[in-house]
Amino acid sequence: MVKRLWRIVAMVAWVALTGAATGFAQGDDAAGETAQPGGTLPNAPEISAVVVADGFESPVNVTHAGDGSGRLFVVERRGQIRIVDGGAVLAEPFLAIADLVESGGMEQGLLGLAFHPDFANNGRFFVYYSAIEDGALTLAEYAVSADDSDRVDPASARILLEIDDPFSNHNGGELEFGPDGYLYI
Repeated sequence: MVKRLWRIVAMVAWVALTGAATGFAQGDDAAGETAQPGGTLPNAPEISAVVVADGFESPVNVTHAGDGSGRLFVVERRGQIRIVDGGAVLAEPFLAIADLVESGGMEQGLLGLAFHPDFANNGRFFVYYSAIEDGALTLAEYAVSADDSDRVDPASARILLEIDDPFSNHNGGELEFGPDGYLYI
């Protein structure tokens, strides 16, 4: 099931990153067409599933840094972020915080990742996870290593927000920067 989910996620990421669904991906619904359940997509894009990479454990998110590197970042619920570069999964994780992340509940874990809009210059990114001590929903900021953009500087960790959560379900996790420059959780 996990590999099948990852293949679906990879296909969606491929379409979004390559613009394979020209017009549709950019929100241009020429001639007022809209997607129909069980029907077709506007502008008749050709979409096919492509395995970009596999071998992940409990992947919950995939994104890119917006830095022009072409790397994909795969968030694994148990506390790692892995990099896919040129179709290859790098051996060393980008971020490894399993010792901070509670992933015992099905909806707990490392759940979100968002790169700062100016990541290419400042190397900052944000993660959202359930903390191991008490399950608190945690937003933390990190920065890449000055020596290696494929690794995080662990000393850069800064907790920005902690929300008490006595339950192991309904933890959310999506992080996105809006067009206004604000980080939304």
